[in-house]
Amino acid sequence: MADLSNMEDIALRKTEINSKLEKEMSNLSLLRDALKKSNTNTENMLGILTSFEGRLRRLEQTIVPVYNETENLRRRQENIDKTMTTLDHVLGYYHISQEAEMMIKDGPEMHGLDRYLQQMDKILEALNYFKKHNQNTVELRDVAALFEQGKDCLHAEFQTLLARHGRPVPPVCILDLIGSDEELQGDTSETQMEHLPEKVIEDLSDISKWLITNGNTTDFLKNYITMRSSMLIKSLNGLKEHLKSASGTSVTLTAPHSSPALGQKFNRNKDTPGRKSIKKFAHFSKKASTALLKSPFEAGHRRTGSAAEMIKEEQCDVDIDVYITELTALLKLMQSELQLLVQIVPEKFQRSVYDNIVQPGLDSVVNEGETLAAYSRKSIGRHEFSSVLSIFPVVKHLRSIKPEFDRNLEGCQAPTRAKLASLLSTLGSTGAKALEEFIDNIKNDPDKASNMPRDGTVHELTNHTMVFMEQLQDYVETAGAMLLMHGKFYNLRVFFIL
Repeated sequence: MADLSNMEDIALRKTEINSKLEKEMSNLSLLRDALKKSNTNTENMLGILTSFEGRLRRLEQTIVPVYNETENLRRRQENIDKTMTTLDHVLGYYHISQEAEMMIKDGPEMHGLDRYLQQMDKILEALNYFKKHNQNTVELRDVAALFEQGKDCLHAEFQTLLARHGRPVPPVCILDLIGSDEELQGDTSETQMEHLPEKVIEDLSDISKWLITNGNTTDFLKNYITMRSSMLIKSLNGLKEHLKSASGTSVTLTAPHSSPALGQKFNRNKDTPGRKSIKKFAHFSKKASTALLKSPFEAGHRRTGSAAEMIKEEQCDVDIDVYITELTALLKLMQSELQLLVQIVPEKFQRSVYDNIVQPGLDSVVNEGETLAAYSRKSIGRHEFSSVLSIFPVVKHLRSIKPEFDRNLEGCQAPTRAKLASLLSTLGSTGAKALEEFIDNIKNDPDKASNMPRDGTVHELTNHTMVFMEQLQDYVETAGAMLLMHGKFYNLRVFFIL
C-alpha cells in the first residue's frame, strides 16, 4: 500500500512538471516571434533614417549656397545704407553755408544761444571735413568765413551780456556785507554779492567754453578783464563817494598841527550800513582831533599859525576811515569776483584772468597808501608827529586782513601778490621812522631843561608826549611790530619804557 501511494505521488509530480515545461515552451515560442518582429521593425527604421539622412544632405547642398548668397546681399544692403547716410551727411556739409548763413548773421540773441551753438557745431564739422578731404575749394572758403563770422557774433554776444547786465555793486550792499561779516565773525556763507543774473552767468559760461574749446580763441577774455576790472573800480569809487558824503567831508588828513581826523564830522546816521566797520577807528580820530589840536607837537613847541591856516598849506586826500573801509571792501569785491569768474572762465585761464582783473583795484588802494606814507614822511621831516598817527590804524587793519588777501591771490603772479606786502612795509617803515624821530626829538629837545614852568605845573613837553602816547594806546602791538621790523632795538626799548 505504501509503494502504491509513492508511485501515485511520483506520477502526479511528473504530470505537473510536464505541464510547466509545455507552458514555458509556449512562452519561448512567443518570445522568438516578438524578437523577429522587433528585428524587422529595426531594419525598417534604419532604412527610413538612412533615407532621411540622404534627403537632409541633398537639402543642405541646396540651401547653403542660397544662405551664403543671402548673407552677401544683406551685407551689401548695409553698406549701401551706410553709404547713403554718409553721403547725405556729406551733402549737408555742402549746403550748411546756405542753410546756416541767416542764423549766423542774426546772432544768438534772436534764435537762442543753445540753437546757435548747435549750428556752430555743425559748421565746425563741415570745416574739419573740407580741411581734411577737399582743401582749396569754394566750399571750404565759404564755411571758414561763416565760422569766423559766428565766432565774432559769439564774442560780441559775450561782450553785450557783460555790458548790459554788469553794474557796480551799490555801496549799501558792500557795507551790508562788511557789517554782516563782523557780526558773523568772518562767516560769509550767507551773504554774497550778485554781479550778474544766474541765466546770464550760464550763457557766458557756455560761450566761454565753446570759444576756447572749439573756437581756439581767448580774445574775449580781454573784454571780460576790462569790464570786470572797470566794475570793481567803479564799485570802490562809489563806496568812497558814499562814505565821504555820509561823513560830510572829503578830506581828513590835514596839514601841520592837525590830527588824522581834523575837520572831520562824524555825522553818520546810526542806521547807516557798514557803520560798525569803521566806527572802531572814529574814537582814535576824535581823540586826536581834540587833544592834539590844542597842543600841537612840533620842534621847539612853537605855534606857527592856526589850524585853519595850516589846512590851507597842505592837505592829504586820503580819508583814513574811508580808506580802512575801502581795504575791506576791496577784499570782499575780489572774493566775489573770484566766485563769479570760476563760474564763467575755464579753470586753465582763471588765475591769469583774475590777476588782471584785481590789479587796478590793488593799484588804487596801494597808491592811496603810498600817498599817505609820503605825506607822513613830509610831516616827520617837519617834526609834526601828530599827522603820522593816521598810519597806525591803517597798518593794524591791513595786518589783520592781509592773510585773507594772500589766500585770495594764490596762483597770481608774484608782483601782484607783493603789492600789499610792499605797501605794508612802506607804511611800517614810515611809522617806525616817526616813532624813532619822536623819541630822538624828546631826548634832544634843547628847551626841556631851561623852559621849566614856574608854577610847578606839567611841562609842555611832558604834556605833548603824554597826549601823543595816549593816541597810541590801542596800537601798542602795531607800533612794536613796526619798530621790531624797521626800527632800532634801543628805540624799541625806549618806546615801551615811555
